[in-house]
Amino acid sequence: MNVEFFAQLFEQHALLNFKQDLIDPLNQLSSWTVDGDCCYWLGVVYHNLTTHVHQLHLRSFPDYETEERYEAFKRSMFSGKLNPSLLDLKHLI
Repeated sequence: MNVEFFAQLFEQHALLNFKQDLIDPLNQLSSWTVDGDCCYWLGVVYHNLTTHVHQLHLRSFPDYETEERYEAFKRSMFSGKLNPSLLDLKHLI
C-alpha cells in the first residue's frame, strides 16, 4: 500500500468525524460512508495531482420568495458543531 492510500484513509476518517457532529436534515451527506470512496462524496473536492481533499462545498442556497420558503430553507440548513477533525485536512484552501 502506498502513502497516498493511507493519506486518503486519514482524510476520509477526518471527514467522517466531521460529519458525525453535523445535523444534516436533508441527508445531503448520505454518500459519506465508511465503505464509500471519499473521492466521490458529494461536496468533497480532491486535488488531481496531490489526491488530498482540496475543498469542501457544503452550502445551502437561500430562497426567500415567501415566508414559507424561508422557513423551509432554515429547516434544511446544516447545523451542529464544527468537529476539530477539520484541522486534520491540511490541504484545504
